[in-house]
Amino acid sequence: MTGTYSVVVTANGCSTTATSSVVVTANPVVSVASQSVCAGSSATLSASGASTYLWNTGATTSTVSVSPASTTVYSVTGTSNGCSGTSTATVTVNTLPTLVSTSTVICSGATATLTASGAASYSWNTGAATASVSVSPTSTSTYTVTGTGANGCSNTSISTVTVNATPTLTVQSQIVCTGGSATLSASGASTYLWGGGQTTSSITVSPSSTTIYTVTGTSNNCSSSQTATVTVVNQPTVTVTSATICSGQTATLTAGGANSYTWSGGQTTASISVSPTVTATYSVTGVVGAGCSGTAATTVTVNDLPVVTASSSVPGDSICVGEPITLNGSGAITYTWSGGVSDGVSFSPTATQAYTVTGTDANTCSNTAIIIITVDACLGFEHSQATDNVVIYPNPATESVMVRCASGNEKKQIMIYDIAGRLIYLVETTKTEQKIPVGNFSTGHYWIK
Repeated sequence: MTGTYSVVVTANGCSTTATSSVVVTANPVVSVASQSVCAGSSATLSASGASTYLWNTGATTSTVSVSPASTTVYSVTGTSNGCSGTSTATVTVNTLPTLVSTSTVICSGATATLTASGAASYSWNTGAATASVSVSPTSTSTYTVTGTGANGCSNTSISTVTVNATPTLTVQSQIVCTGGSATLSASGASTYLWGGGQTTSSITVSPSSTTIYTVTGTSNNCSSSQTATVTVVNQPTVTVTSATICSGQTATLTAGGANSYTWSGGQTTASISVSPTVTATYSVTGVVGAGCSGTAATTVTVNDLPVVTASSSVPGDSICVGEPITLNGSGAITYTWSGGVSDGVSFSPTATQAYTVTGTDANTCSNTAIIIITVDACLGFEHSQATDNVVIYPNPATESVMVRCASGNEKKQIMIYDIAGRLIYLVETTKTEQKIPVGNFSTGHYWIK
């Protein structure tokens, strides 16, 4: 212990005393705390109580970081004033939980349940804090779960949800005629199963009435279904009108009972116009739905036109103004005349004119004939003395009249009087034949002197 110490030395009867002070320094009390870490983690050990330190790891700092794989004891020697003290610390290594999480494969649109195990508590990156979590990814996705054991150590696991696309099936509906068959072809999957048990992509069906067919297609264990309707259409009952016409006329034939039509002449409308010269037969095919067709035929009867003739009661068909005439038609049953004339009824035309008669027979067929009635002004000339020395021609006249005198070349006067005795024309001439224009004279009788 600390104090002053003396010593007496005697030799040969002689003695001497010596003193010395002894100071005792205490060893430093070095302290370091033990720690617990999870496997794979590091621990920081901090020593205190001395001036310098030496760890059994070789470190000479007061603090060291260690990452033991298993529980390990670490020692540190601390020195102060030449005195040393030692301390130990244990780093206990706790094992991580053995965390397991499931992966799965789903079809698009489905939900997957992921389950973790091997820990005391769980935390998913979705925010869920349960061992199991439900997810519905639209594409392949990964999910991370952190599991914590009773010792506080955590571990992670990754689950993968593989999303397989659900097949998009296509199958076309069809329309068939009664008694016909349809081939239904599905596409978009790897394998197929029809409602009737068939396992091919295409099937042939012959329904007696409209029927719906279902097919299920599968790819990568994912399935979807699609339906197709086979509509059964009855054959159309095609109708068509007939007609009776007269030669040269046009008949309109109209078909019914279908959606579209094709005639024997190539026309594709419901109604067609035909003009046969003799009685003829026409056929038409009508189509409905998916080409379901029916055919009908019709006859257009062609009656001949009557041979109509026109005649008059006057030979040569020429009269003077004011004279009566009768027109008659023949070759038919009934007759209609133009110009307000009635068949077989006398009338007095005032000018040259063509008259048309329309004759209609028992088949209501008509034909026409034309007759021209010539109406002359028929100017009549009388001379004052009945002598062969004067000749007037033509008489009656319309445009001009010739007066011939047999008296030679002496000077003569030719005078024309109307029926009232008025002088209306005078000419002097030495000619034996004189032409007198009368085209502007009124119709009637005149005297030449």
